[in-house]
Amino acid sequence: MTSAQIAATRRLLGLTADQLGDELGINPRTIRGWEAGKYAPSPSAEAALLALRSEHDAELDVLITEAAAGPVEVPSGPRERSWYLALAARLIDRLPAAQIEWRAE
Repeated sequence: MTSAQIAATRRLLGLTADQLGDELGINPRTIRGWEAGKYAPSPSAEAALLALRSEHDAELDVLITEAAAGPVEVPSGPRERSWYLALAARLIDRLPAAQIEWRAE
């Protein structure tokens, strides 16, 4: 992955460098170094980032299916709220007519 791809993927996931570092078990300064093009991630770190992207994609697929049946609640869970807001943004990008609502807490 290029430094731009890493930065774009992190933003697509709705995560800060600190949050992505927590997810991957990597120092956030390392994440920033990747994004600045100072050095490249190891193959295992790149695979972990791609796996995280695949997980986000799978959650998006579930929301797309739910949107066909009516309003979708913005999910919540163990991850940062920004992860779920990014999912909602991707949903309305893919399906502009999708209705999203906040999950009652």
